[in-house]
Amino acid sequence: MKIQTLAAASSEAYAQSTICDRATDTQVLIQNVRGAAVVAFRGTNDFRKVIGDLEVNLVPFSQQLKLGKWHEGVGRAVNGIMDALVSALKGFPTGAPIYLTGHSFGGGCAPAAAYLLSAAGFNVQGVVTFAGMRFCDRLFSWHYWKRTKFPTYRVVAEYDVVPHLPIPALFFLYRHVGQEIYISTGLDGLSNEEVQIGAGKTQSFLSIFDEFFWGSIDDVVREDGKLGGFELEMHSIARYCQLVNKTSFMFETIHLNL
Repeated sequence: MKIQTLAAASSEAYAQSTICDRATDTQVLIQNVRGAAVVAFRGTNDFRKVIGDLEVNLVPFSQQLKLGKWHEGVGRAVNGIMDALVSALKGFPTGAPIYLTGHSFGGGCAPAAAYLLSAAGFNVQGVVTFAGMRFCDRLFSWHYWKRTKFPTYRVVAEYDVVPHLPIPALFFLYRHVGQEIYISTGLDGLSNEEVQIGAGKTQSFLSIFDEFFWGSIDDVVREDGKLGGFELEMHSIARYCQLVNKTSFMFETIHLNL
């Protein structure tokens, strides 16, 4: 499965959906790509869900099993669509490969859903997220790494703030899962591309720290939950699709087991 295909699915999830849970405003697009199921989680338009005003608490992943904790908003979103998602995937032939993807808030939902689907016996073959937020604690991240047999990658572009969220005050509580694919760019957000595996930089996080504690949070996230102009442009799925397509030759030289 090409990473460009998954980026395109993450983009298309903003335009249409196969599953919609109105209670949590969660939308999922399911595509049949040459017999494989591609499950794409749409991102959010309200970044207070990510920043911390809404449902940012870490809550137990399971009340019965000690598997760690996950972001409350992500948990509500994933649990809200799991029954419908399982039902839709049963429409594919038994054993059909499943790939999950998502952008922004959806990038936190996709690996969480992949974990649950794999535990339920579905043939999850890989997860690739774009600008995904941190969504779990260290213990769940460890269980994810130990128990999943499929590869998980998260694509992060330079100057995008969202992959470093929730807020810096909670930085050491939240974790990512999977291996980072870092795309460095110029100040215009597109030029001078370079793809690195597992080599993210700290400069972006430090600038976010300054923004929150020495600057104004309104410069990043406005009162209506929208991202500021520059941050929105750097975070958009359209930018990620451009970057992935422009650097496709670099991805071909890096073996991604998808």
